[in-house]
Amino acid sequence: MHARVSTYQASDPDGLVEGFRSVTDSLEGIDGFSHAYFMVDAASGKAMSITIWDSEDALNASAHKADELRKQGTAPSGTAVESVQHYEIHSASAPRRAPRWIDHRPARRLTLSGPPASLGVVDDPSSQ
Repeated sequence: MHARVSTYQASDPDGLVEGFRSVTDSLEGIDGFSHAYFMVDAASGKAMSITIWDSEDALNASAHKADELRKQGTAPSGTAVESVQHYEIHSASAPRRAPRWIDHRPARRLTLSGPPASLGVVDDPSSQ
């Protein structure tokens, strides 16, 4: 996996957050995109984005589109892009459970039907 790390200086941190929200769907549609993080320190205006890519080829192939989306996301707030760097990820630690705000996809619903015994229910609180 590979990462693109960009740093910013924002005079309008809330505007920057909105700008990046506006390009999220386009970013997620790029081939080889895995996931991304966006961080901002509202007090100082310093911000950082980290995008994770499936391969170095995907990272390199996405560079032009990522530049466009970065400009589109920062323009409304007048945010300055300070740096853009590429890294190879050598190790990672996954969260035990992703925070609710990270996974914005709709939850899957599982419907079971039949008497509790047929579903393998050991203790049926509704029968007590």
